[in-house]
Amino acid sequence: TGALYHHFQNKLGLYRVVRTDVEQRLLDRMTGAAAGRDSFRLRQALVVGFDFAVDNEFTRILGEAAPYAEEDRVAEFLSDITRGGTSTGRVLAATWRASVLTVTDAESAAESREVLARLGAAF
Repeated sequence: TGALYHHFQNKLGLYRVVRTDVEQRLLDRMTGAAAGRDSFRLRQALVVGFDFAVDNEFTRILGEAAPYAEEDRVAEFLSDITRGGTSTGRVLAATWRASVLTVTDAESAAESREVLARLGAAF
């Protein structure tokens, strides 16, 4: 633990580094998915991000808002690709996070994924 605290100062410092890295990897995938046709951008971003979180077992770390962050990078990204306001991005990010946190098995993952796909397609 001495080496960890030397580099990260405390548990929150370690969490920030890990969370920032995982969140950036999520956003990279969502950005790539959103590069397609306009009518499917949101749907693709939500589903690809969901698959990334579930497949890599990052549901808890990505399903909760960062406790230290002043900004919500996922909400900002979703606001940008929908061309909606800040509230739109926050609602979509909260919905995405709730979907990720509801995954307990393959059946619940498939159901949550389908809900996100329908939400993204309807927006």
